[in-house]
Amino acid sequence: MPFLVAVAGWLLYQHNTDKEARLQRATVLTEQQVKDIDYLQNALNESKQNAEMLATAVAEAKAGQRQPEVRYIV
Repeated sequence: MPFLVAVAGWLLYQHNTDKEARLQRATVLTEQQVKDIDYLQNALNESKQNAEMLATAVAEAKAGQRQPEVRYIV
């Protein structure tokens, strides 16, 4: 029984570590790539709607219409 608990704990730790590593991976895009909805959709593996929202948000930020946002992941 203690062995199973140890294995379950290790698996949970690995799952959380992998998830955190994926969250911290940054994707660097050029200005042209950010404007191309199809490229955004494929490069970031997002839906077309999310890619359009991202392109709009980047354009607004460049124009000074959007304030920076800070998020903490715990």
